[in-house]
Amino acid sequence: MNFKCKVLCRLLSRPAISNYLRTTDMSVKEISNLLGFPNTSFFGKYVRDRLGCSPLEYRRQQKERSVIFFGNIL
Repeated sequence: MNFKCKVLCRLLSRPAISNYLRTTDMSVKEISNLLGFPNTSFFGKYVRDRLGCSPLEYRRQQKERSVIFFGNIL
């Protein structure tokens, strides 16, 4: 994959990152590799810059929100 493609993939990957972190049990490394990031450190920095927290913290927050949301419905 060339550099321009990698950059484009990263720019378009914010919804994908959010989706993978919220809906799968894939490791951060697996998601990072799948989306074409050069390493997990860069992926973690990208997620912190875009989503305001680390990938694992984002996943934890989203799980808590779904428990609260669905808990109120039932």
